[in-house]
Amino acid sequence: MLRNSLRFALRNFRQRPGYPLLNGLGLALGMTGTLVLFLFIHFHRQTDRHHALAGRIHRVVLDLHISEGSVEPSAGTSLPMVEAFRRDYPSVEKVAFLKEIITPAVTVPAPGGGMARGFMEEGAVAFANEDYFAAFTYGWRLGNPATALDEPGTVVLTERYARKYFGTPNATGRTLTLNGTPLRVTGVVADPPPATDLKKEVFVSLASLRLVDPGLDPNDFSWISGRHQLFLVLAEGASAQTLAAQLPAFSKKYFGSAAPAFRFGLQPLADVHFDPRYGGATSRPLLGMLALVGLLLAGIACVNFVNLATVQAFLRAKEVGVRQVLGSSRGQVFGQFMTETAVVVLAAGLAAAGLSYGLRPLLNGWLGTAIGREMFGTVTFWGFWLALVLGVTLAAGGYPAWLLSGLRPALTLKAGRYTPGAKGATLRKVLVVAQFAVALVLIISTLVVTRQLRLFGRADMGFDRDALVTVPLPAPALGGREALRGQLMALPGVEGVTFQYRPPASDSYMGGSVRFDNRTDWEQFSIRDRYADAQYLKIYGLKLVAGRNFTERDSLPEVVVNETFVRKVGLRNPEGVLGKAIEDGTSGTKGVIVGVVRDFHQQSLHMAIEPCAIFYLPARMGQVGIKLQGAALGSTLRQVEAQWRRSFPDAVFSYQFLDEQIARFYEKEKLMGRLVNVFSGLCIFIACLGLFGLAAFTARQRTKEIGIRKVLGATVGSLVGLLTRDFLKLVGIAFGLAVPVAAYVMSRWLEDFAYRVPLGWTVFALAGAAALGIALLTVSFQAIRAALANPVKSLRSE
Repeated sequence: MLRNSLRFALRNFRQRPGYPLLNGLGLALGMTGTLVLFLFIHFHRQTDRHHALAGRIHRVVLDLHISEGSVEPSAGTSLPMVEAFRRDYPSVEKVAFLKEIITPAVTVPAPGGGMARGFMEEGAVAFANEDYFAAFTYGWRLGNPATALDEPGTVVLTERYARKYFGTPNATGRTLTLNGTPLRVTGVVADPPPATDLKKEVFVSLASLRLVDPGLDPNDFSWISGRHQLFLVLAEGASAQTLAAQLPAFSKKYFGSAAPAFRFGLQPLADVHFDPRYGGATSRPLLGMLALVGLLLAGIACVNFVNLATVQAFLRAKEVGVRQVLGSSRGQVFGQFMTETAVVVLAAGLAAAGLSYGLRPLLNGWLGTAIGREMFGTVTFWGFWLALVLGVTLAAGGYPAWLLSGLRPALTLKAGRYTPGAKGATLRKVLVVAQFAVALVLIISTLVVTRQLRLFGRADMGFDRDALVTVPLPAPALGGREALRGQLMALPGVEGVTFQYRPPASDSYMGGSVRFDNRTDWEQFSIRDRYADAQYLKIYGLKLVAGRNFTERDSLPEVVVNETFVRKVGLRNPEGVLGKAIEDGTSGTKGVIVGVVRDFHQQSLHMAIEPCAIFYLPARMGQVGIKLQGAALGSTLRQVEAQWRRSFPDAVFSYQFLDEQIARFYEKEKLMGRLVNVFSGLCIFIACLGLFGLAAFTARQRTKEIGIRKVLGATVGSLVGLLTRDFLKLVGIAFGLAVPVAAYVMSRWLEDFAYRVPLGWTVFALAGAAALGIALLTVSFQAIRAALANPVKSLRSE
């Protein structure tokens, strides 16, 4: 029976290849989109699940309550909290601490005794304590995990970094230098899997911290940084809720009167990747939305199939009648058409799997994932693929097979065809409206996301960001800044040099409490700290609105604040803060305010402008900002690098363009933009495939009517209008349904930004015009073809 059904299905495909090919193409594209989104979602859901103790690991997070209604979420902690948790909480089995190093310059001896090689390993190097490798699962290749990080001056490398530095994974006993401090390799671990948020490659023993940063106070609880992450491994059976309930007492014990502001919590390791408040790479609602898009893609492809399959009843009614007269039961006819559907879906599913595999390298770069080839050999992938194929087969083939198997042979054989009734026509119209409504929601979303990204690129940040590079300073440069400034300024193409801690806008949070005008209480807001020399304002184009620039002196430092700071301290006139004392709670620096600059953005446009103070504090100026002339940037940078290597032959030269740093603020939004762009285009294309097939069917169904109208004098234009009018009405209805949905979704998305584009009528008008235009082009081809046909032939055929 099945063999006969397959033979009949293949024979039917050969006789009428058009509709199966059109259906197969739509299904293949829709299923490819669904599989790609499944791979993306699965990759993120697997993040850090490989750790043996994952279910017992919790990260300590902080909600910093600066003032009433002002909360700053952070994953930051401080170093002395490690021993405090060990000492105070028996339910905590391990306390793993990770401190990312901001500007890690690594040098290794060159083979053969040549010049040492240098690497700037931003984001790859961290201090880790002895509990880190006990908490997290790594495959140890060399060394003892129990003792590798016990002593000062020791470091553990991943295999790829051991090869990078020494050309071999057998690197134990070798020596490298980190920011001038020699470190001995005591262990080599397997490379971490791609799906992890713990992306460090070089683990320096926490005991080495005093060697690298001798000025650090290991007992300062208030020195909280977002680069300090603290993970707790709870004992078997211990309750995270019970421990979390004890954290207010922890704050009171170690933070004293400031305890109400420091509200700590526990975050399960499984939630770390999915909570953007604390730096998570994505969110579960976003993945849920993408899963919905994947289902809609498959659904739109199924809608195409249903529409085209039901209209084929017009062509295959006589075949069904003959089968029934010859003794085929309704179940047998149903099975025949389901077999045909299964063959098309299976072919489309295999094509979709092949496309997903072939596009994998492109998708990894495009989506920021690292999906390996091995994923396509897993039970998980093929299990989902099988479920998708079965689901699409039932959804796409069930109704058409039921419809065709229920035809009455007496009517179909007498008429030689089947004319769909009003119910069938209504269903097709509803399905077309649903297709285009989904596509329109995605088109509107694409336009809004694109406009918001354009705002990011063009927004006035309040400072100059073009042709500006930042370079970390090596330790030997800290005492010879003016000599370095003179050497760099002597280079053609260099317009200015400033020494700083950070540029005006940075993704690194640096700030804290502030005391103004010797008031008894600290202000109920936090400030963003910047430390810089007197060239800072000029280099970045910060505009003074009151007072003057500060001077560089070692007595009482002079300070420049922004306009928001003035408002926050309760003053309206910027002149009112001049000459007032200010104390920085982060560094303990006291100074006097001498100037006020126009507001500028210190972070991304997600955040509103915050109070800011720029201090002259040489000890914290570990970076140089260089303003270059717009022309010949490449040659100027090469000259800067050459001068740098002459001045600091043992240091690593690493630079970043400021505009590129700012662009990285919006990586998540760019990813969303890419996803929405591609899948909205895919939805439109699949919907147009179905519309194209329906238009062909409509033109064929109305062949006699068109012929009569032409004989009676109808023009080609009027006939095209006749055939396209109904389809354009359906697109108009879809537009009316899509607008409120898209408006709600995009309004919610835009709420995440302090500065956002307006959701104006032009966005909806453009989307509607685009959908109407695309639908018109799709339908017009078939309409014009039918209108130009010879009426004699069409009437003779009828």
